[in-house]
Amino acid sequence: MKKKVIASFYRYMQQKGAEHIRMLNDPDNVSGEPQAPAHLEHLNPDLSAKINGIEYVYKYVEGNKEDQKSILKTCQAYSQLKKKHPFKFRLLVPIDHSDAVIQTLNQNHLEGVGIVRISTGNT
Repeated sequence: MKKKVIASFYRYMQQKGAEHIRMLNDPDNVSGEPQAPAHLEHLNPDLSAKINGIEYVYKYVEGNKEDQKSILKTCQAYSQLKKKHPFKFRLLVPIDHSDAVIQTLNQNHLEGVGIVRISTGNT
């Protein structure tokens, strides 16, 4: 499911006119694009794009309870990285788990992380 959602979001970004869209950590590396830059390795992102001159980095997460610690660790790494490298970090989260992810981020004062709610067809 993850690969399908990321591919769909990639196409969506193309349609919206985003520039320099790259699929990162693609096991097949079908796009032929380079993998994630070294400064983003701790985030393990799935996509990156430039929108109006600002770099955005996207990571797909399921958002279930088992995933919460991993999400926190990733978002805390972003909080440290954004001081050195200017970019925006967004989590791609299925709609049915997005409220729980938002609550977790708010409880841990991680306001700088954005959420993109994704309809997976299961909701």
